[in-house]
Amino acid sequence: MESAQRRVIEGLATQARMDALNMITRAGSGHPGGALSSMDLYATLWLCAHAAPGDECATNRDYIVVSHGHTAAGVYAILGNLGFFDLEDCRRGFRTADGVFEGHPCARVPGVQWCSGSLGQGLSVGCGFALGLRQRGLPGRVFVVMGDGEQAKGQIAEARDLAAKYHLGNLLAIVDCNGLQASGAVEEILPLDLAAMYSAAGWRVIHADGHDPVDLYRALRPGTDASPQPTVVLARTIMGKGVSFLEGRFESHGRVLKDEECATALAELRPLAETNPWQVPKRAALAKPAQPIELTVNAGKPLVYQAGKSVDCRTAVGAALLSLAAANQSRPGAAPVVLDCDLMDSLR
Repeated sequence: MESAQRRVIEGLATQARMDALNMITRAGSGHPGGALSSMDLYATLWLCAHAAPGDECATNRDYIVVSHGHTAAGVYAILGNLGFFDLEDCRRGFRTADGVFEGHPCARVPGVQWCSGSLGQGLSVGCGFALGLRQRGLPGRVFVVMGDGEQAKGQIAEARDLAAKYHLGNLLAIVDCNGLQASGAVEEILPLDLAAMYSAAGWRVIHADGHDPVDLYRALRPGTDASPQPTVVLARTIMGKGVSFLEGRFESHGRVLKDEECATALAELRPLAETNPWQVPKRAALAKPAQPIELTVNAGKPLVYQAGKSVDCRTAVGAALLSLAAANQSRPGAAPVVLDCDLMDSLR
């Protein structure tokens, strides 16, 4: 990465930090600590991934899933500064009852692929996206950004094993390792050796400085070895990065700044913004709504059972699935995909 490219990323991250703080202070609610912590990750990721404004429906795009959705102000600030939407609309509408810029990233917002909610779900969603791309023969990559505090969620362990089992080499997870969560230090609440856990599950583990665009780019760029392993980047970061009185404090997680505190924070960030100014590109047209999926499945012939003849439900379901598969097995992209909860032998 050239120095000019680094300055572009740093300029975007600094401007987005200022915008995120303004949004949260104006709304009177939000989570500045994690948003500032993840901002360099977001800036580097969105500038390096194939995910440009107006490409929401492109078949060759990458997908970005944000699991720790309380960092929404950071996500919106990055997307607005990249021209996905009018940033002023977000400044005015963040966390308002009648707006689309909800407290967690909302898929109604251009550039957001998934509505996050409870922590721990994002990696499962990323696995679904990665499997879907493979099933359709599409080249995109899937990036999942998570916090280190949410790594204690059991659903992540299930997704981690599934990704390794299916060799999802098109999946890359990024963990914002700022060492803090809402209630205190991660090491005090539930210490986890993330590198050992992911490595034992069959993942490739990369360590990176989460505030260094060069180090992050090295970790995020596609590998040259076409590894079938999913990859996790453990990015070392600082809670509240960029604002001295927020840095390294777990209380910064959901601390809303008063107007005078926000002014002080912006004054700290402004010299960096002036050194590497970011110019918001001409706003792209609003994202096109996703086109309805054209159903091309051949339903085959209905299975008719004689009146008075008893057939158990699982036998009927199994027969129907088999009939669908037989009718569509030779049609590209139309073969059914069946998900079950370890019930395969229960269907007849």
